[in-house]
Parts: sequence; structure tokens; C-alpha cells
Amino acid sequence: MPRLVPLIVDVLILAAFAAIGRRTHAEGSAIGGTITVAAPFIIGWLVGALMTRLDRAPHSASRALRTWAVGVPLALLLRSTLFGRGLAPGFVVVALAFTLVTLVGWRLICATVRRP
Repeated sequence: MPRLVPLIVDVLILAAFAAIGRRTHAEGSAIGGTITVAAPFIIGWLVGALMTRLDRAPHSASRALRTWAVGVPLALLLRSTLFGRGLAPGFVVVALAFTLVTLVGWRLICATVRRP
């Protein structure tokens, strides 16, 4: 799998998280709104990926876990400050759980499938 594919998968996961959330809360499904909601998570993930050098092992679940530990809290900080969105405790729990399961989980599944 080329190195860019994991990044694309991660961004699509974060966009799906935003789209699902907007739909669940009847905020509509407009692409612009979804991008606005996803933006702090995408930015946080990319900054975390740079800090943890996820590009060196883009399929590594352990490296993705370190990226998650940096990127998602940063995303929540960005969401509450620069993007002016709330951080209800329930949202924080859902955001942490969804992103952990999906961003790390797909890598674990791929590693399991690739094992001989």
C-alpha cells in the first residue's frame, strides 16, 4: 500500500466522524459544515502524525496509537479554542473512543490479515 493511502484513510475516517455527528444531531449533511467540524480533528491528526513520524511506519498500530494520544487531544483543544465549538463530556468520550477504535483499529485489522 503506498504511503499516501493510510493518510487518505485517516482523513476519510475523521470526515466520516464529523458527518455522522452532524447527521446524528440534525445539523444537516452539507459538505462545508462537515469540513468545518472535521477540520480540528484533521489538523490535530496531521500535527500528531508529524510529531510521531507516522509517515515512517504508516501502517503501524503502535505508532498510530502514539499519534492518537497527541493528535486527538490537540484536536479537542483546537475545537474549543480556535473553532469555538463546545466540549461536552459526552462528546469528548465519543470522540476519543471513535477515533481510537477507527484510526488504530484499521491498522490492527490490516496487520492481522497480512499475517501468514
